[in-house]
Amino acid sequence: MMRGLQSRIAVPAALERWWQSTILPHYQALAPRERIWVIVAAIGLPLAVFIFGFWLPLLGDVRDARRTLATLQAQHAEAETLADRLASGAAQARIKQDLLGLTERLAREAGIRKHVSRLKPQPVLDGSQRLQIQMQEVPYPGLVQFLSKLAEGGIVLSRSRLRLGKQPGVLDVELLALQDGA
Repeated sequence: MMRGLQSRIAVPAALERWWQSTILPHYQALAPRERIWVIVAAIGLPLAVFIFGFWLPLLGDVRDARRTLATLQAQHAEAETLADRLASGAAQARIKQDLLGLTERLAREAGIRKHVSRLKPQPVLDGSQRLQIQMQEVPYPGLVQFLSKLAEGGIVLSRSRLRLGKQPGVLDVELLALQDGA
């Protein structure tokens, strides 16, 4: 067997001597059925190691990489769409601020934040936001400016209670403000 290989492949002399003195006598001492099993094992074992140790893990990695690529492509498309919307300014009109933060900012701008005694978010299940606002001794001009800024911000008052304050031109106010969640 080794003689046929030697004519096709250059085999070192030490390897040929080892084959002739150690392996070949054991192989020739085997029964024909055992020789077939040795040949099958000599072919099958490296093939099994190649398939289960290299090929199947590689296929699994390729499948995972394709899944990851599809996910990343979908995220990229969504990010591109959002970037286009932000760049066009259309999204800025639709983005709603947190009602509490917006109300505080508008009260500060109207100069009546120091009169706000209570800002309490109310639970709502439909996606909108609701906020209870209480103000004490707020000047009438500041209140009008605040209410107009609320209306400009898309905030609707669902309930309001105004009471005369202790001084002229001053009111105690309770409001229930609503903002759509869309």
